[in-house]
Amino acid sequence: MKNHKFIVPLFLLILVFIQNIYTQNVTRIELNARMNEDTYKLIPCGKMGVVVFYCGTLLEDNNDYRKWHFALFNDKLEEVWINESDLIDKMEYFNYDLLADDLYLYFYDSGKNKPDQPEFQILKISLQGCKFSLVEGHLQERSVPTDFKVVDNKAIVGLKYKKYEVELCFIDLKDGTTHLAPIEIQSQNLISGIFPDTSGHLVYVVINNFIAKEQNAVYYATFTMDGIMTNMVEIKPVLDNKYLNTAEVVFYNNSLYILGNYSVYKNKIPEEGINAFAESAGFYISKFQNSKQEFINFYNFLEFENLYSSMNGRDIMKIRQKAEKQKKKRSEYSLNYDLLVHPVIMKNDQFILLAEAFYPEYRTVTDMYYDYYGRLMPQTYTVFDGYKYFNGIVASFDPEGNLVWENDIEIWNILTFDLDKYVHAYFADDDLVLFYYREGKINYKVIDQNDIEDADQINIETKYSKDKVIEEAGSNMICWYDHYFICYGYQEIRNNSIPNSKRTVFYVNKVAFQ
Repeated sequence: MKNHKFIVPLFLLILVFIQNIYTQNVTRIELNARMNEDTYKLIPCGKMGVVVFYCGTLLEDNNDYRKWHFALFNDKLEEVWINESDLIDKMEYFNYDLLADDLYLYFYDSGKNKPDQPEFQILKISLQGCKFSLVEGHLQERSVPTDFKVVDNKAIVGLKYKKYEVELCFIDLKDGTTHLAPIEIQSQNLISGIFPDTSGHLVYVVINNFIAKEQNAVYYATFTMDGIMTNMVEIKPVLDNKYLNTAEVVFYNNSLYILGNYSVYKNKIPEEGINAFAESAGFYISKFQNSKQEFINFYNFLEFENLYSSMNGRDIMKIRQKAEKQKKKRSEYSLNYDLLVHPVIMKNDQFILLAEAFYPEYRTVTDMYYDYYGRLMPQTYTVFDGYKYFNGIVASFDPEGNLVWENDIEIWNILTFDLDKYVHAYFADDDLVLFYYREGKINYKVIDQNDIEDADQINIETKYSKDKVIEEAGSNMICWYDHYFICYGYQEIRNNSIPNSKRTVFYVNKVAFQ
């Protein structure tokens, strides 16, 4: 294993010169912000740079439209261009897709648009020439998007209606015309992922099926780019008391592989407007050849030796005792982890699956009040404090479905109301780096099959040498291009050495790993 570490690139970004105060040798931008408002969105665009955008004010001459502001910064975080686009008011940004130098952003009706207004708008940005174009269209009824992909001149959107009816929508990016492809499976359904194949001629769609609001089955369906369904296949667990929660599709060596997490009992369908995740016992991997399932292998997290590194001895002993009792009952013990599962990474003919474990955290509050007779009485209730992240779990599988290795990274100080992916993976040669960013620090761990390097951390610099971060929110870190990464978020900073000593900013830092 080589000695890898994160570093701050020695590029100098001079934004402002103030007498006797100089910017540090960091690549960073700062935009004015408010601490309690998640104003800015950020999209990494490879070596083309990074796009930052936000929703602005209503147009003065037409209150049905709102101005959105966009800026492209290059790989040194220098401004390349600034532009604007007028979108329908109440449109909500959902997701993006990037094809070469073209960026596509999907906006949808959040439920507040006027009846005659479009239900979606897709904004295309040609990064090279700062060209903006917009297509929009109508759907049969109001829906919520669940996934968004672009293939050639078609956008494919997974749609969820009330009562968990779903459709796949194919949108012509030239004129906005739509073709709706219904997915007719009994009872309630959710589209959990859209996966264009490597040829660009077929689209694979994963559907979670529920009956009487309980897990029933997971299917994948194939569609042509004209929206015609050509196949529907159930991913069969084969074994009793195995229920598939998520499914990530990978195309490898003329075969279809599906990986995800599973439960040992049926989970409920999430209620409308409520974030609910199926409690998971472990990972699985399945292989299909010509639509025929060749195998499906399950791996309980209790089999992951490295997972115990984040537990104390007493917890390990209790878990193993409970697992032994379950074995005697001929049932499987589950850690019941709530997981956010990442797309599969391919490396050296192995499938790398990463997931983040979290749980909802509550605290008990007791207030005192006077009853009808004037007596002081206690009133106790629970308050939701957010989602507490505690572990990033990674496992590698070979094409035969064998578990090759597994590991984890312990997560500290992430308690948030935003369910997002905070742990990320990057390959430095043959070494896998797991990392996350919080409170101005990058926490990372370097792993290979035969050796494990202890977790470490590095501080991210601010703009001025005497800056002191008072508060931080919304921080995250993502892969950018090559061995470069972006740290971003909101900071309230104090520096008594400069005028306007207190500032609140949305910041973007460039860091490197070597």
